[in-house]
Amino acid sequence: MSRSSGSTIVEDSQSHLDGPEHPPGTVELLLSKRKSEKEGELTLVPTPTDDPRDPLAWPMWRKCLNFGLLSTTTMALFTGLSIQHIFWAPMRKDLNVTYDDLMRARAAQLGSEAIACVIFIPFAKKYGRRPVYIVSTITFTAASWWSAYMKTVPEIFLSNILKGIAAAVNETAVQMSVRDMFFVNQRGSANAVYLAALKFGTALSPIAAGAQAAKTGWRSSYITLSAIMTVVTLLFAATFEETKFIPRAQAGVGEKSRPSDDGLHTGDGAARVGTGGQKAAPSSKKSLWRTMYNPIHVWWMPHILAASWIYGSSLALVIILSSMKSIVFPAPPYNFNPGQLGLLQLAPFIGSCLGIFYGGYLVDRVIVYLAKRNRGLFEPEMRLYLMPLPAVIMAGGLAVFGITASRGMHWIYPCIGSAMTSFGFGALGDMVLTCVIDAYPNIVSLAFVAIAFFRNTLSMIGTFGLGPWRESMSVENMFIIMAVVSLVINLSALPLVIWGKKARIATAARYYRLATK
Repeated sequence: MSRSSGSTIVEDSQSHLDGPEHPPGTVELLLSKRKSEKEGELTLVPTPTDDPRDPLAWPMWRKCLNFGLLSTTTMALFTGLSIQHIFWAPMRKDLNVTYDDLMRARAAQLGSEAIACVIFIPFAKKYGRRPVYIVSTITFTAASWWSAYMKTVPEIFLSNILKGIAAAVNETAVQMSVRDMFFVNQRGSANAVYLAALKFGTALSPIAAGAQAAKTGWRSSYITLSAIMTVVTLLFAATFEETKFIPRAQAGVGEKSRPSDDGLHTGDGAARVGTGGQKAAPSSKKSLWRTMYNPIHVWWMPHILAASWIYGSSLALVIILSSMKSIVFPAPPYNFNPGQLGLLQLAPFIGSCLGIFYGGYLVDRVIVYLAKRNRGLFEPEMRLYLMPLPAVIMAGGLAVFGITASRGMHWIYPCIGSAMTSFGFGALGDMVLTCVIDAYPNIVSLAFVAIAFFRNTLSMIGTFGLGPWRESMSVENMFIIMAVVSLVINLSALPLVIWGKKARIATAARYYRLATK
């Protein structure tokens, strides 16, 4: 028996339990008396190997270094995706465009993200994460430099589409790396770090971008972003290690082995083949075409469908709120400049950090407590027990923002509403995404392609429809409707809490079939 980070590794026991009463996702998270004198100690799930190239067996500093690089890249990418709406007012004058043009360009960016994740994630699954990450960051860097010098409406559309294609890889591949490197009881916290980096890029970086734009113009902000992206890309290419680790079943493993995310079997006593740092990962034998269409089959699995619906609709509502800030606050009675618009992002950043702590670190602690009360068994639905609070807070935040902004009340009130909305989204996103990783660990790439496609499609539809919607009713009524929709959709996860395990039992055969395709 070996130790890592103070937790007991049980190498001769099955953490994934067999039998219909223990479907995919049900794992023994805490040791029982029958397996150890130290009842209640954590079991590391999945069980790492002794191979130092196994990302699960990496020391924590090495995991943090590589995940820190991913998080830094995420921050830079989402800064590039999020700052343009702060510049809408000066861009209208400089480029002679309308708000509708800019909203359509943003919708095109979201549409390209939806399509690109289906096309390019199979390459990360087949050839490894590292080369796909590097190509995507290089592409995004090129698009950022283009944005600094664009002069026409087609250039706005094309640069946004290119950035959307590059960012699509990050959204799904990072979840694959979370699954590659972290254990079940760490994934919520790892996703919390990822979402914090994402929110830093979408909420905090625009403050600096807006301040710079107010002094030296919006093009200078894009030049600064492009220079940072260039440095990040070089650093990433030089230091990031491949996290894909192909399992290989040893002789005698038998029917108790389970397929990995790359379709190869592993189980008790299985050897897992490492990729060796920055070397190219061994290619899997799967067809790229089959990998592209397989997400269609996983989307109908209840946990994936719920995560797609909840995360996608919540993000669409957050994007609409963000876009409305860029329309409402430059106009009377607020008359905000780009620097002041950037400062408005501080409120959602604070809300997001609190929400991510709630949905990540706190939930990781709660699931250990719940597993202890459940004879050491962890069920993925345990992550959803704390969902009602952020669901209610997010709905309340949308209503507060819409009512106060529509009536021209002091800017602090819409900021409070924005912070509440971001708290809810941060917590809900962390919980539902990590629940999917836990429920269907061997089809993570397929699941997150489906989720990313759905969320970007919803966001694109919401952004395209924003113009006609705001012309047909007041901002107050818009956000009251959004609040009701948000509450209904987010509370729709409650049936999953009650019947989620039965759903996993019912879909177990499909899960194992998809994992081996």
